[in-house]
Amino acid sequence: MEKNYFNTVCEIISASERMKKFEFVKEGEYTVKFQSSEGSYEITYNMEKSLISMFSVGENDAERKTISSWLMEFDKCTSKDVNMIANDFIDIMAGNAKKSSVSKPQKKSGINESSVTGLFFANRMASMFPDLKDKIQSEKRETGDIKIATFTETEILPCVENFLVSEKNKSRMKKFGNLLSDLYHSGTLDTRSVITMGILNGINDKTAEENLRGAVSDELAKAWNASLKYKGKDVKPEKLKTRKSFMSKLLEAQKNMEK
Repeated sequence: MEKNYFNTVCEIISASERMKKFEFVKEGEYTVKFQSSEGSYEITYNMEKSLISMFSVGENDAERKTISSWLMEFDKCTSKDVNMIANDFIDIMAGNAKKSSVSKPQKKSGINESSVTGLFFANRMASMFPDLKDKIQSEKRETGDIKIATFTETEILPCVENFLVSEKNKSRMKKFGNLLSDLYHSGTLDTRSVITMGILNGINDKTAEENLRGAVSDELAKAWNASLKYKGKDVKPEKLKTRKSFMSKLLEAQKNMEK
C-alpha cells in the first residue's frame, strides 16, 4: 500500500521543538492548520498534481497567500525529500513567527509576491532536476530567500540546456515543455519574465532550442519569439524607488510587441 507522505511531513513539523507554540489542527485527509498567536498557516496536498503547499492564512480568502510548494509524488518520495520539505515549512513558520512578520491580519505580509513566485518556480524546476533541491535549500539558508533571476542563470539554465541536449525520451521532453508552458500561462509577470528572459533567451545551443520549441505551447512559443528582440541587449534595471521590477517592464514591452 502506498505510504501517505503528507502525514509524515505534518508529523515531523508537529514534533519539532521549534513549533511548540503552534497548535496542530487536522481539517481533512490532506489539509492541516498550524496556528499560533503570531500567525496561522495551512498545509495541503493536491493528489492530482502531487503538490504539497503551504499558505499563510488571514481572516479572509484575500489574505490567503501561497508561501511554498513542492512536488511530492508518493511513489517516488524519499526520506530525504520528506525531511527537506518539512524543514522548509518549519523554517518559514518558526522563523516568521519570531519576527511576527507573516500572516498577522492586522499587518501587511512580510513575504512579497515576487519572492513567493520565485521560490515556487525554483521548486517546480527541482521536480524535473532533483539536483536543484539542495541548492535551493542552501540559497535559502544563506540569504533567507532566493534571488530567482540570478539562481535561474547560474543553476537552473545549465540544467535545462544539458537536459535539452542529452534527453532522448520524447515524453520527458514534452513533460518539461508542458511544465514551462503551464508556469508561463498561470504565472505572474515576474515568473513569465524569468521563463522567457532567463531560460528561453539563455539557451544558446541550437539543438536544445529546437528540441524545446517542439514541446512548448503556442502561447509560450509566441512569447519566446517576442522576447528574442531583447536577447543580448544591455538594458539598465530601473531604480529601486519604482514598484515594478525591471523584468516586469521588459515583459510589458514584449506584450505590446505581440499585439
